Amino acid sequence: MRRNNSQKIRKIAAASALAAATLVVLTSVSFAAPGAITSNVNVRQGPSTSSQALGIIRAGTVVDVRDCRGGFCFVDQRQGPDGYVSADFINGGTTGGARSPGVGLQVGPGGVQIQVGPGGRPPRDLEEDDEEESVAEVCFFDRTRFRGDSFCAEEGESIRRLGEWADRISSIENDDGLEVRVCLNNDFRSCRMFEDSVSTLGDYDDDISSIQVR
Repeated sequence: MRRNNSQKIRKIAAASALAAATLVVLTSVSFAAPGAITSNVNVRQGPSTSSQALGIIRAGTVVDVRDCRGGFCFVDQRQGPDGYVSADFINGGTTGGARSPGVGLQVGPGGVQIQVGPGGRPPRDLEEDDEEESVAEVCFFDRTRFRGDSFCAEEGESIRRLGEWADRISSIENDDGLEVRVCLNNDFRSCRMFEDSVSTLGDYDDDISSIQVR
């Protein structure tokens, strides 16, 4: 009987140690891995779509992914501001294929399995629902009639300096009928307002440096 109790105690101790190790891994891992941006996306001051947009990272840009949380990753880029980008727009490695770095944790008959590094996404049954509430947005294109490269801004978003996108916008797709303010200068100066899609911008074509979406 004492032998059985001793075995049970050892098993409990081992399980407790494993749980503690798992907690340490999950709370202290700081990622630093290369990644590639899959589509033009806003880089933000904080890990939320409500955070201020600092600029735009173009598709194909290689970044250094420092930390991921709440569906956003903090990235460093060689040119342009550093900040948070939606993890859905980051591939692990410069050639794409894997999702952004993360920690995978799976509990099964064989015990707890932990994966740290690129592709370490939690198993499907441990994830939160991927469905997101639809958000009204406006998309900006670098060619007339909604062609060419593009990026989108959500309702309530303002970008004081468009960076690489300054003097490139030629058309605006506004299917949600939002109030779009486009400005010739940084910090929302010399502006014009649109509430519909605009296939050609006339005098404002390739001459926009800041935008607001309301």
